Amino acid sequence: MDERDRLIVLDRRDLGGDGVVFSYTKAGKARWGQHERVPYSYWFDIVQPLDPDDVLATYTLSLSKRGNEKLRAIGVPVSFPAVVRYETRTYQSYYFCGDYADQGSVPSIYQTVGFDRWRKWTASSRPDDEPAFYWKVYVPMMKAILQEIKTYKEEKKQPAAAETAEQDGIRLAGTVGRDDLQVYRRGRWEPLLIKGVNLGISKPGAFPGEANITKEEYFRWLQYIGAMGANAIRVYTIHPPAFYEALYEYNQTAKQPLYLFHGVWIDEAMMLRIKDVWSPAVDGAFRAEIRRTTWALLNVTDPSRREVMGDIWSKEGLKSREIIPGIRLGVYVANGERSFSFPAMEGNVLPVQRFYTYTWPTWETPRYHERLKPSYEAMKAAFSGADIAKQQGNE
Repeated sequence: MDERDRLIVLDRRDLGGDGVVFSYTKAGKARWGQHERVPYSYWFDIVQPLDPDDVLATYTLSLSKRGNEKLRAIGVPVSFPAVVRYETRTYQSYYFCGDYADQGSVPSIYQTVGFDRWRKWTASSRPDDEPAFYWKVYVPMMKAILQEIKTYKEEKKQPAAAETAEQDGIRLAGTVGRDDLQVYRRGRWEPLLIKGVNLGISKPGAFPGEANITKEEYFRWLQYIGAMGANAIRVYTIHPPAFYEALYEYNQTAKQPLYLFHGVWIDEAMMLRIKDVWSPAVDGAFRAEIRRTTWALLNVTDPSRREVMGDIWSKEGLKSREIIPGIRLGVYVANGERSFSFPAMEGNVLPVQRFYTYTWPTWETPRYHERLKPSYEAMKAAFSGADIAKQQGNE
């Protein structure tokens, strides 16, 4: 079943003798030292990774010519990701595209030293031997991942904080110099040469107003932009959430993050109609668009509902959006061994419940006003001069 609700059923005539085969990619072999090709006989899903280099293992379907033609007709590949790894500056995660742990025949002596290795080497590689995958793939892979987590915690990887300097009581990471933009690096202000790329809101084959660029496309474009040596992108107006999600995830993994220059759209139709860019109507609409853009840059996707975007952990797992009561504000300043916080710390923890919370009223129906577009008068004149009866009489 795909996103268009198309259901394809494969029967025995469509299948080959090996079923679904799990194998490691070059990246997976390098990371875990595993080289097995093992049949997999349970459910799986087909995913599209943001970065192909994140795929550590794949499934390959063993199909007849007829089966290959069926899948090709609806654009389903015969080889696709089985294990995807994702890493940012603050965490790493794995996604298994199937159910690997559903194994009911684990004996009570499974913790015996060497037992998992014995089962790995004695299990068969037949497609109908379901426990084989558990011992040959899942257990070795999980042991390696758990060891990685231990190493990850011991190294205490933290995001690289931007260097800042104090000016007039405010700490800044960037400023405007006499002749150039500057960033604070290595204890001094350095000129920053902006090598930027404009990024539009549409793509070939679509109208600008459709805004149908996918997150995967945004992410791939950002990779190309970074690889060409650019360090900034400029957008003309607010993009769909997929753009900000892709930029956030790219900057979490890229060696050189991309700066964002965010434009604000002006109501050109109103400006042309009034013919005064400084009029209260044009100025007010422009300021409202600035506020809307600012909300977006604060990760507030929908201020009317207090909905925010980000990597949010909950009991149900990782979510991309959440309704919040407001924005909690607190202060923490550290200078060597001395530190200050507001509210005061309780041990080594900032008490979230004592933070000041900035909130705002929600709304269901936005305020709006009606206006006639500039083309209204032109269409009115055209329609007024069009008389079908007169035209037919003149023919």
